[in-house]
Amino acid sequence: MRRERATPARPPAPDRTPAPSTETALARVRKSTAREFRADPVEVGEAAARLAEAISGLGSVSIIGECRNPGFRWGAFRFDVCDEDGGWLPVAIDRETHLRLRSAYGPDYARSITDGTVLAVSGVFAPALDRGQVEIRATTLSPVRYERAGASYRRRAEARAELDARARRDARVRARAAASPERVHWSSASALAERLSDAGVAIERVVAIRPQASETQREFRAGFASCGVELVDLPMRLDASNIAAALDDAVDDGRTIIAIHRGGGHWTTRDVFDDPEVVRAVLDCRVPVVTGIGHQEDVTLADRAALMSTSTPTALGRLIGGAWRIQHGEREPRSADELAARLDVDARSQLEHRIRDARRAAMWRVRLRSLAVALVWAAGIVCFGEIALGPLPGLAAWLASIGVTGDSTGFGLLGVVVCATAGVFVLRGPVRASRGAAGSNRLASFGAPGLARRLARVERGSEAWFAVARRVSTPRAFRVVFAE
Repeated sequence: MRRERATPARPPAPDRTPAPSTETALARVRKSTAREFRADPVEVGEAAARLAEAISGLGSVSIIGECRNPGFRWGAFRFDVCDEDGGWLPVAIDRETHLRLRSAYGPDYARSITDGTVLAVSGVFAPALDRGQVEIRATTLSPVRYERAGASYRRRAEARAELDARARRDARVRARAAASPERVHWSSASALAERLSDAGVAIERVVAIRPQASETQREFRAGFASCGVELVDLPMRLDASNIAAALDDAVDDGRTIIAIHRGGGHWTTRDVFDDPEVVRAVLDCRVPVVTGIGHQEDVTLADRAALMSTSTPTALGRLIGGAWRIQHGEREPRSADELAARLDVDARSQLEHRIRDARRAAMWRVRLRSLAVALVWAAGIVCFGEIALGPLPGLAAWLASIGVTGDSTGFGLLGVVVCATAGVFVLRGPVRASRGAAGSNRLASFGAPGLARRLARVERGSEAWFAVARRVSTPRAFRVVFAE
């Protein structure tokens, strides 16, 4: 009996119907969801309004803790208030409250709100839609604030003091970035290869300590994927005890290094790398430790304690790959496509630098021209002021000859107002020039049709474009030429 072969099921055909408009999609989803949820869904703004109405019933709330990450961001003075257990709440001081507090506590009140300041804040909860969180809109600050008194600040100060002391005593620590924190991310593959060779280590295995949910592992691994390096992945919850235990358990076999990496994020995700326990573990680790934590501007004490540090996990992977190739006498493989892509990137970078220099030079010409024209209008203010204060000899006869009769005071005051208005307008030329980019068609209607027509015939970044850019000296021409 012949067995019939089962016909495999065909995959469903792709849906090629065009997507509906946004309004239609919202209406359909709302209709189906209302039946499923038995409730009519609302827009995000309305949900935020309901949240604000609900939390407004809490009234004013007062919290006390340590200030972290203060600064002017998103149109307000913002900082986080945290406790000793790591819990934190965002706080925002809007412009009106800022002016009121400055008049109450003095003009330097914001300078006293620094990292590590212990203070109390009173305000109300409010939703922040642009960041998807609830923050405290501060209305009052405690009149007494103690700088450098927070628990987190004291832990960082303890770790920093120990790191500096070790750097003074130990030449090997002093050779790292500990003695020069401003040079933490100044790393190179040749320098890492030299330091590893001095320590008797030839890279064959990399132990990666990273967060459990890391989005940078692939980029980190790509930096040395073509090298003969074994990767031992240690994802873990990044707290001080876990990191210190992993570093203490490391065994020096002359061919292993430890790489600690994590991406950027909130300051709470990097705070553990300023913990004294982690810094001591990095300093005392028997295996060389390299780090790549956060972004370019993020420098932790663990970075300073490590043998070498980079600004990002991606750069750390490339650093390890480059050091391995130097130790093994190999060159980085580059295909024709890679070389062409690199040349293209270099060309674009040079063009961007050249455009940036042309923009800077044009802005200086706009400023100088605005200043020169403003001085002319200032001279007019002086002349018309003299006319308004008292008639000059022969002025009445000259005014009569041009048809102006009566008292010259009104004529002088009118001239002062006109010259002052024109002078202020001219002085704001750089501001008008640097205002948001506008299309050349819109600007052409304001008196630059010839320049717009010339730019329409040339390509941005060409020599003809740079020739036009070198003649820019007015705000209108600046906006036309450097419009994105």
